[in-house]
Amino acid sequence: QTSVTLPSVSAGSYVTIRGRHTISGSSEPLYVVDGTIIDNSTVGDVWGQNGSVQLGNRAVDLGAENIESIQILKGASAAAIYGSLAANGVILITTKHGNVMSADKPAAVTYSSSWQSDVRAGTYSLQTKYGQGKSDVTTTSSNLSYGGLIPAGTPTYNQADVPFRTGMSNIQSITVSGGIPELTYLLNGTFSNLEGIVSNSNLVDRNIRLNLGANILDNLSIQSNSNYIDRNNALPQEGSNTSGILLGALRTPATFDNTVTTKADGTQNHYWSTYDNPVWTQQHNTFNTLENRFLHNTSAKWTPADWLVVNSRLGYDRYAMTYNEVLDPQSATTGKQGRITHLLTNVTNVNYDFSATGSWKPSDDASLKLVIGSQTLWGNSSSEREEADNTTPFFSQLSSGANRTASSSTGASKTVGYFAQGTATLFGRLDLTAAIRRDGSSVFGAVNQGSGRQYHYYPKFGLTYDMSNETFLQNLKGTLDKVQLHASYGQAGSPSLPSAYATNSLYSTFGMPDPWGRTTSAGRSGFLGLRQAPGSDQDLYLYGNPDIRPEITTERELGLDLGFWDNRIALQATFYHSNVSDMILNVPTAGSTGFDIVQKNSGSMWNEGFEYSLTVLPFRNETFSWSTTANYARNYNLVTNLGGVPMVTMFGFTGIENVAMVGHPIGVFYGLGYMRDKNGKIMTTDGSGPDYVGLTLKGAPVIDPNPKVIGDPNAHYTISWGNDFTY
Repeated sequence: QTSVTLPSVSAGSYVTIRGRHTISGSSEPLYVVDGTIIDNSTVGDVWGQNGSVQLGNRAVDLGAENIESIQILKGASAAAIYGSLAANGVILITTKHGNVMSADKPAAVTYSSSWQSDVRAGTYSLQTKYGQGKSDVTTTSSNLSYGGLIPAGTPTYNQADVPFRTGMSNIQSITVSGGIPELTYLLNGTFSNLEGIVSNSNLVDRNIRLNLGANILDNLSIQSNSNYIDRNNALPQEGSNTSGILLGALRTPATFDNTVTTKADGTQNHYWSTYDNPVWTQQHNTFNTLENRFLHNTSAKWTPADWLVVNSRLGYDRYAMTYNEVLDPQSATTGKQGRITHLLTNVTNVNYDFSATGSWKPSDDASLKLVIGSQTLWGNSSSEREEADNTTPFFSQLSSGANRTASSSTGASKTVGYFAQGTATLFGRLDLTAAIRRDGSSVFGAVNQGSGRQYHYYPKFGLTYDMSNETFLQNLKGTLDKVQLHASYGQAGSPSLPSAYATNSLYSTFGMPDPWGRTTSAGRSGFLGLRQAPGSDQDLYLYGNPDIRPEITTERELGLDLGFWDNRIALQATFYHSNVSDMILNVPTAGSTGFDIVQKNSGSMWNEGFEYSLTVLPFRNETFSWSTTANYARNYNLVTNLGGVPMVTMFGFTGIENVAMVGHPIGVFYGLGYMRDKNGKIMTTDGSGPDYVGLTLKGAPVIDPNPKVIGDPNAHYTISWGNDFTY
């Protein structure tokens, strides 16, 4: 089943399966397209701000029009074939392929056109009774909106509506496919032109795919898939950012007209100097991403004997992304100086897979299957960043800045995996599976370096018992048609941790190099030279740990599948429990070592949950069928150990943070809450003194000066409902 939706202009996707599995790394699943592992990373907050723009993950590059099917592999048991990269689960995507056509119809041509209008979902209720100021006094010297009463007849504006528009989007797609027994083909071209719900947010996407299949011999076939993606994406300023659209809009008093963006002298018209006008910022503070990506895989399938199949696959994924941000010299974010930032990122990933599958049937009651194989992954990345500040308002190039800096970085990694999986089917009822995966990675340093190991082993076991054909259930056929029990156990390592070179103490230049001249000038600190570092300013004193090990996820699963009334009703129920141990954390280290922190295997937590799925076929005949499915899932998480510290900050800004805290689910909100009396009721001010925003009010909540857990962002449960109509 595939759900096709128009992609979003400025939002990516973040998928988790059965909860988060790490504190420091990514909990997203592995994406595999036509057998090739693709990069799904997201370039983070590269601009040193808390929220500037929202950058999408790279899985959004895939064109939905080309997807044939999606399969989700849950749990650590998937890691037997895909290795540690699959610790968070796997999303298997199969693209469309050409089919053999009849002689009188050699090809099929399909054209589709989709149109969509987007408006914002929901709004904010803002008061329009009081003007700019505080303590009932109207004044433009305050950034608050608790001033005097707005005089009758004064125009007011709904600041929550002002920055938005209706986005109009369309997608045009054409596919030519067909084939003969020896050769099949599919060529698709898709053009997308999408508008966001604010000005200067749009996406132009060109996606071309060519899938070829060839039967070279009776026992040898080759499949080749190629995909080229070109994207031009303009993104709006948002988040906790003084140039952000909502921050400026929602704090604007009701009497101020943000649609008048400039004053008579041409300067920005905003109600308060530290916040940009939300309409002006869309016009003058721009962020643009340009991406070129090429995905390719070629696979060969050889059947030298009836009982043996050999598969080989080479995958290639390369993209180059350029980020360009221009902040106007009048922008509040830059302190009225202006800034231009360019970032170029190149990522190349290559994977080679080889497997041999043998199948035997020693008797009518038994069959055996053995899969052995290997997988090699090569990863290379590089980035170059240039920045200029104190720029001119009329020339948006780096050379317009009075101060210019540049930096670059590069990284490489290699992972080699070997696996074996055996399955025995007995009496048509019992399936037994056992597998082992051996993964080695360069991120764990050189062989025999420290007490850690380059290679690690991950086992898997599975059992499925199909009771449907047991004699004691035959009298229930037609009412109870399927009874199947399954259980599994699996282990996997951490897919994104440790990062490359985490076992080493590296060196980084420090200062302000001028890439446009022949000299290098010292930074404002007066220091120029080398510092031990992994490459980023915030981790200048990270000590490489040669003893680091992968994070380990150990998962156990039990399930029951039932089918009723000729399988027109199907019920699936699953319980799982996963322990995550040896979580990698940044741990403080003694200053006498010359470093501040070191990465260690120091934490643990667990996930536990239930999953239910109910599918009903209300109507089915030879020409039409209707299937409806409801899903319910609940995941519980608990952090049990953080290496001796009670709390680790994950994300946060002024006043509130997402933290991992022992005894709580991962990611809880930690900050200042309200004081409560012995009955749990929120205490309020009596009007004798100022409250937390500096106002002397009676009845305002009293802030608790001691930070505490004030909320949990994790979903209590998820519910979905879908319908399939086939004609």
